[in-house]
Amino acid sequence: MRRHHDNRKGYAFRAWLWRLVPSEAWMVRIFHGLIAAAVYYMAYAFVYWTSRDRAVIDQCGVYATQQCTEAARKAFDENG
Repeated sequence: MRRHHDNRKGYAFRAWLWRLVPSEAWMVRIFHGLIAAAVYYMAYAFVYWTSRDRAVIDQCGVYATQQCTEAARKAFDENG
């Protein structure tokens, strides 16, 4: 009596899935591309937010009130 007779379904699905993928190298390349894109996006977002907050500090000083901070951020978003 075979205990793992239901594994064939999973194998068939995996075989079908791999048929959609041209090669393993192609998959790795896309995966690395996605990672690189995420890293670049995070770096860009970090630079953007720090520059936005730097504009707030220049306008309001370090100990800025909430009102001044919101006004400065709004001005920075509108004017760049």
